[in-house]
Amino acid sequence: YDRLLLIMLQGVSDLKEKEDDLLLMRSKLDTVSRESAEKDKVQQNDSKLIMQLSKKLETLLMDNEDLRDQNDRLNTRLVTVECEKMNLMK
Repeated sequence: YDRLLLIMLQGVSDLKEKEDDLLLMRSKLDTVSRESAEKDKVQQNDSKLIMQLSKKLETLLMDNEDLRDQNDRLNTRLVTVECEKMNLMK
């Protein structure tokens, strides 16, 4: 009987230790899950920001091209007007 009681007490001690280990593992899992969810949210926000910046860059590049074309047309017109002025002065 004493031997059986000793085995049961050791079993209870082992069980308690394993339950403590299990609780610790669950706590770590919860922490890792929360961190993973936070990282996913940050990544999603980063992706959204990258898309917005890409669209803005595309718009700015198109505006830049339009302004360069307009500048070229104005320069050509200026040269034409200057040439006409020179021809009138002769």
